[in-house]
Amino acid sequence: MNGLDTYVLISVVSAAIYLLLLAGILLLLRKRIAGLFHAVRYRKRLSSPRFKHEGVVGPAKHMDHVLRAVMRRPISSTAFFVIVIGLFFLVFILSASNLPIGVSAVIGFSFAILPYLFLRLKLERLRRVGSYEGDSLVSTLLTR
Repeated sequence: MNGLDTYVLISVVSAAIYLLLLAGILLLLRKRIAGLFHAVRYRKRLSSPRFKHEGVVGPAKHMDHVLRAVMRRPISSTAFFVIVIGLFFLVFILSASNLPIGVSAVIGFSFAILPYLFLRLKLERLRRVGSYEGDSLVSTLLTR
């Protein structure tokens, strides 16, 4: 056998092994995969234009709620994400000149997460104040 025949034989055997592995995984997970397909089909079937969300999903929706609750003049979540990503890259580039790339990425991430942490702290403070005011309101209503 020459080199080309050996290469083709190894490729065919490798492909067969991968196909057997894939078939085994599909046999083990077939019920979960079928359930996932049924759930997706069910969601698409029930989607109606009047029940559509406002177009913001996931982290952007969460950030819209947090920014609206905490800031006096709320900004959009996309603007907040752009600011945070810009802060990450600014700190990453400035620290990459003196530090290794991994350390620079960790420092950049640490600085980028700070605005969100400050927003969460302010939100928790507002929740505590609202909870205290609500507690005093309920206690005065109960004592009357």
